[in-house]
Amino acid sequence: MQFAGIAIATILALIAAYCIAFNYHASTTRRRSFIPLVGGMAGAIACLLYPHMARYAWVPLVVDPGCVFYFALAAVCLFCGPIGGNKR
Repeated sequence: MQFAGIAIATILALIAAYCIAFNYHASTTRRRSFIPLVGGMAGAIACLLYPHMARYAWVPLVVDPGCVFYFALAAVCLFCGPIGGNKR
């Protein structure tokens, strides 16, 4: 079971690295990314599966530019209400 968990975590870490690099490339070339949250979430899950990396599970979520944008948008909507508001 230990080997299978580390193998899955390694595969998730590789997917996260690829998706985060793609999101950085898309953000610097003004293109849209269709997978904004995949890299951060895969990296966080990979960190949680490694026994000594669980305390660093927040790092992929902060490093991935897609996650940072959507988490910031969610925080703004949570504290300030929906963007645009109700116009009744």
